[in-house]
Amino acid sequence: MANDLALICDACKEPIGDGAGYLWIDNDAVAAEESAAAGRRPRDIKDDDSAESVRSYLAAGLFELPQPVRWQAHHAACDLTPEAGSYPIPAVDIRTWAELVEWTAQLMEKPWLAHTDWSYVLRGVANGDTRLIAVS
Repeated sequence: MANDLALICDACKEPIGDGAGYLWIDNDAVAAEESAAAGRRPRDIKDDDSAESVRSYLAAGLFELPQPVRWQAHHAACDLTPEAGSYPIPAVDIRTWAELVEWTAQLMEKPWLAHTDWSYVLRGVANGDTRLIAVS
């Protein structure tokens, strides 16, 4: 089967060959964004004099915009933090449109996906981003 997609290294800007690298997300960065997002969620506060609760937001959370954690593409040799806890997708496993769809389906089952820029990865394939590109 011919390759439809190519993964491009963020560091050296060269294509990543099979077995030479991966698309990955930093688990610690995702956990930090999940925690920050929890601080932006409304809280129910119960008034002692009333049986009703009031929905309240923390003021600091209103001014913080969520920053999705970026999926990164690296050759193993170009990865400056290879020991970082990550969720990797080997380059060899994301070479076709079918594999991209399968990975997207798997990732949609992860509660942390909303805190990443996976939607930008998908849009980027269609719009010529440099992480994952369509090849002819």
